[in-house]
Amino acid sequence: MEILINRETDNLMKDTDAFLMMLKIAYNTKREDSFSIPDLEVGEAFITADIIGISQQTFRTTKKKLEKWGFVSFKTNNKGTIARIITDKFFRI
Repeated sequence: MEILINRETDNLMKDTDAFLMMLKIAYNTKREDSFSIPDLEVGEAFITADIIGISQQTFRTTKKKLEKWGFVSFKTNNKGTIARIITDKFFRI
């Protein structure tokens, strides 16, 4: 994974919760087609508030921001959240 240095990354870093969530998603993204629990597609990451180290309320608020900004798509199931980064502005995975 490579962090791209640009003005948009600098701007995202001003919202530390959003940047941390993006970083954790990028870090945890499945990179190859292999068996995984939970069953993830290549390009998806399993995340929870505990994995990121933030409160449930902050988790929900930050998810909404990232989705609104068009950076991440989320699917929720009974065990947590599946996230997919849908922009190439911040990371090269």
